[in-house]
Amino acid sequence: MRADRFPAQEVYDWASGEVGGHLRAGRDVAYLCQGDPFFYGSFMYLYSRMAGEFQVEVVPGVSSIMAGSASLGAALASRNDTLIVLPGPMGAEEMKARLEWADAAVIIKVGGHFEKIYGVLAEAGLLSQSRYIERATLESQRTLPLDKVDPEGVPYFSMILVHKRGQAWNL
Repeated sequence: MRADRFPAQEVYDWASGEVGGHLRAGRDVAYLCQGDPFFYGSFMYLYSRMAGEFQVEVVPGVSSIMAGSASLGAALASRNDTLIVLPGPMGAEEMKARLEWADAAVIIKVGGHFEKIYGVLAEAGLLSQSRYIERATLESQRTLPLDKVDPEGVPYFSMILVHKRGQAWNL
């Protein structure tokens, strides 16, 4: 998982050609995704190449933020809360600015960005209102307090849920 567009674009071009060949031959094809195919999912890039020529049925999945929230037993937002989803690779200053106006946030794709994110949350005074989870719903799922996370071992499939009240149901 890399932010730059190469070689990803070539891979999606190649994959759409391979899948298209099967479809033109009259075969059915299924593309399985973790999470929801249109919520930060790589499927959307294949879809954009295929939907104009082929009938594509998309079955929504459970997004990682919903799965993470359920696994943690932590509501994302309630009543009139503003919830924001922030990608971990986002710059620290932009992340800090966006966190200022949101009541709750989910920071996804934490991976190699944990130290930067931890610093932003510390500066904003949000460490105690933050919860870390990796590989939500998988057998290898782990939840840890932020101060117990080893920054070197944070996987791509990890997230931090933040709520300024600590729990969304605290009114």
